[in-house]
Amino acid sequence: MWTRPSLLVLAATVAALLTPIGAAASSPNLTLAVQGQLATQAGTPVADGKYALGLTIHDASSAGTLLFDEKFLGIEVKGGLFALSLGATTTKLPETVFDGSIRWMGLSVGGDPELPRVPMLDVPGAIRARVAQKALGLECTACVLGSAIANGAVGSDQLAAASVGTQHVAFTYAGASSKGGPATSALLADMATKALNAEQATDATHAASADLATSAKAVDCTGCITAGMLAASVPAELDLALKSSLKPVATSGKYSDLEGGPDLSPFAKLSDANTWAATQTMSGGCALGADAQFNAHQALLFRFQNADKDPVTCEGNAVGMVYYNTSNNRMIVCNGKAWTVFAKASALGSQDAPAASCKAVLDTDAASADGLYWLQTDPGKSAFQAYCDMQNGGWTLVMKTSDKSAYTWGHAAWTNTDDASGAVPQPTDNADKVSRAFYSLIGSQTKICLNRYDDGVRACETLSVPANTARGLANGATQPSSQGTTGLLSATWKGVVQGGKWGANLWQRWGWSHPNGGCGTARVGFTADNDSSDSTDSGIGLGLGGNMGCTNQMSYGSGYYHYSGWSPQPSPLAAGLQGQIWVK
Repeated sequence: MWTRPSLLVLAATVAALLTPIGAAASSPNLTLAVQGQLATQAGTPVADGKYALGLTIHDASSAGTLLFDEKFLGIEVKGGLFALSLGATTTKLPETVFDGSIRWMGLSVGGDPELPRVPMLDVPGAIRARVAQKALGLECTACVLGSAIANGAVGSDQLAAASVGTQHVAFTYAGASSKGGPATSALLADMATKALNAEQATDATHAASADLATSAKAVDCTGCITAGMLAASVPAELDLALKSSLKPVATSGKYSDLEGGPDLSPFAKLSDANTWAATQTMSGGCALGADAQFNAHQALLFRFQNADKDPVTCEGNAVGMVYYNTSNNRMIVCNGKAWTVFAKASALGSQDAPAASCKAVLDTDAASADGLYWLQTDPGKSAFQAYCDMQNGGWTLVMKTSDKSAYTWGHAAWTNTDDASGAVPQPTDNADKVSRAFYSLIGSQTKICLNRYDDGVRACETLSVPANTARGLANGATQPSSQGTTGLLSATWKGVVQGGKWGANLWQRWGWSHPNGGCGTARVGFTADNDSSDSTDSGIGLGLGGNMGCTNQMSYGSGYYHYSGWSPQPSPLAAGLQGQIWVK
């Protein structure tokens, strides 16, 4: 048997930089770039490889309040150094975590206890932002506000000579001894040229320069046309009302009364039913009253008649008429005998408009709800229904297993190329069901879920994978591993087994397709051993193969099994659990 290796410790410092990614500065979520160094107890860097890390943020160096927690399954460590970003995945980092108080960061490696916490220090930009934040809301002391000055309290006696000029006021004015231009008020001014009101001006009552003044009392008019200069009547040759061609129009006001006017009879319907506010121009040789030729032009945003029933009887003179039926969302055309459907407006994901995936539906309509949608993942095959989790990003449920699942390693559900049974697995089913999407939906993310033994709550882990179908992944190559690979079992999945007890800590594998011989197999999930034999004598997941020849035979296709020789041990050592596989 191999002994457990010494614990890993955090060396040097952890530097943190707050940087909002893909959002405005007011975004409630942030990402936190973290760098650190892992060293052995001897002070040398740990071996290169991938490690499971857990990072937390607290308000104290020990105990205190946990403000943030995020787990990472496999972080690349080289020369002891690692780098990662908090809040960049589904676990969000709220900006409320940072309120100006000192924060402490904790680190745990694999299932080991948390290492001593380190303080998170300010960077220059954060210090400047903190000073700016403290400046908000400062009150003015000993300031004189406009509301504190009474009307008329400040006059010329309180202002020094020449202390107020045009650059100090927000209106035009006329000085006491200078021309005032277009002043709003020119009271007592010597000259009031173009003033709106020149009352009481020294030179405005009989002034020669009160041009354009609204009120210029007793000013003489030069060059004005008075009423006495107008003739008593308009000469006949200038009276348009007496002209023979215009007299009817002047009397009736109707354009049709114009003698010698154009013939508007072809456009009677147009003139009766429409009011044009501006001249309408149709280019490309199209003329009103004739066929409209749009072969060289576009009809932009053309809208058909909307009606909940046929607007007219479909007969010979209605051939080609089209309208939109609002009761069934269909375009209807008359063929001369009957109204016929030739197009339907359907939402993506409906039976009439199946989508390529649940994610495609969500991308089209962000308000899409969880539930059943129609998919057509293979253009050469018929559409089918599948359950979509829209609230968490557009996941498609491709398999559901019961707590007594028959979908063990050798079941045909894993190796078939399609399933025409019409099964539609749903999250609440306690039954073995596989969707056609399992065999045809290509995704780059998979989510594996099991109901925990203790309370039945669903526990899920997400795996990024090369683009493939779930069937392709379940029958693909084994995920590589090596002796001593620890830390792959996350706290989430460790909690699946009874009491969270798990003693198999070596030769761990996490992912798709573990067909290893020896004692056990799994189509997807976690397998492990606790010695150098790599016999996979313990496992958690779906498509389990049991302990082939070893003790604690696993009877069901989804759940967990644990070798009796390793401690700590769950009780029972094997149990069937409900499972789910999602693809996006």
